[in-house]
Amino acid sequence: MTSYQLLTIAHVAAAIVFVGTVTVATSRFPRAAAERDAGAAAEHHRITVAYGSSALVVPVLGLALAQQSDRLGEAWVQTSLGLVVGAGILLAVVIVPEQRRLLAQAQDQDRDEPGPTGADLAKLRGASGTLSLLWSAALVLMVVQPW
Repeated sequence: MTSYQLLTIAHVAAAIVFVGTVTVATSRFPRAAAERDAGAAAEHHRITVAYGSSALVVPVLGLALAQQSDRLGEAWVQTSLGLVVGAGILLAVVIVPEQRRLLAQAQDQDRDEPGPTGADLAKLRGASGTLSLLWSAALVLMVVQPW
């Protein structure tokens, strides 16, 4: 087995395990928050943070693959990298802080107080959906390699 094949296996496996898991966790959090299930929301938030951080290995391996195959300068590689960086920024700047805020709110309030607002949940659902779309678009570019 060549080093390129090993890198490819590691890249794909890391994407499945880390990116897939963080995508599911971010999409499940709003429902747990809406139902005021602090335990489930805390678990989804923990998974989002842990697997989101671990997902950093995916673009690193991707860059190693692109470098090894001398494709770093190709537009589809640059575009894929931009999409993945955008997804990471969205995760770090919008999703994780918003989850943290709603989780703290859920843990601090009693059952008689209203839960998160529809606007709070819509923001988080929209950000989670956008995250999924960014990663999906990067995947399509890596498979199709259009430019």
